[in-house]
Amino acid sequence: MQTPPQQPASAMLLDLIYSQLHDYGAGVSIGCLGGLAEFHETGAHYRRNTQTLTAVGEHGALRIRLSGDEQACAYEALSAHGDAWQVGLTLLAAGRQGAARSTLTELGADHDALNDGSRDLPLFDLGLAMPNVDYCVRSSDPQVIAALRAHCGEAVVMAGHPLLTTLIDASPTRVVTSPLARIEVYQTIARDHTPQGSHTHLLPDLLARRRTHAANLPLPSGALPLLTVHPDNPLFDNTGRRRQFDAAAFARFEALLDRYGIPQYVQTKSHYRAALADGLMPAARGKSCTRISRVALRVAQRQAPYLCSSDGAAALG
Repeated sequence: MQTPPQQPASAMLLDLIYSQLHDYGAGVSIGCLGGLAEFHETGAHYRRNTQTLTAVGEHGALRIRLSGDEQACAYEALSAHGDAWQVGLTLLAAGRQGAARSTLTELGADHDALNDGSRDLPLFDLGLAMPNVDYCVRSSDPQVIAALRAHCGEAVVMAGHPLLTTLIDASPTRVVTSPLARIEVYQTIARDHTPQGSHTHLLPDLLARRRTHAANLPLPSGALPLLTVHPDNPLFDNTGRRRQFDAAAFARFEALLDRYGIPQYVQTKSHYRAALADGLMPAARGKSCTRISRVALRVAQRQAPYLCSSDGAAALG
């Protein structure tokens, strides 16, 4: 029997992302600490080929373009809830980064707009000066365009700058990009809560820390997250509300972690579980002092009580 040709790496990753979004209700984000866009649309319309995935929904749109040199890194992190954890899958690409402009810059007509009727509208980069994300806005409102042009060449992403108030009031389309993807958000900016569906965050105080991602994420040293998938969390629904432990969601992410996780992280969790199965204290199997291993151990400790149930045992296969 002839062996079928191997699927390109970009197509395999896009299939994975499509499955997470379409089948399991995951979200996708682009951004840094303090400045990001999240795409999360129920009932979005999808198109894809071997290198591109496009999704368009009521409140936002997404386009991912991969070339085959990307790497996926699955991770878990400690949640603020003492018995819970976060899950994610980040895409990295060595040597690729955004423009990292530091001042408000008009970029001309947005010919890459995902909405056909917006391709002649001007696009403005707000100037986050971060290597993994360019945060832009697009508007057809002459007053908003005039306000943006009046501040071009200035650093505007700072607490108290009047332009930010103008943008919150006007809610122009936010266009957030990385070398791998674009998210457009059409939903109105909310002042006092995070809305359901696609949305953005722009928080000058957090941006001042100059971090491409939160310090508690156990990613490889020097990693530059260019796109992050947020899979179904076994303890929280898509609105962030607590729910009964979902063994199927847990098993799906365990499979991703086995394939795309940092080996040291995966091994530490495996050693912890083996020690418990042997009736030993995990420390009897050795304890690494690296940050990644410490996070793995603490996450494994939080997961252990859920895996003692019959559902949890089934989740581990």
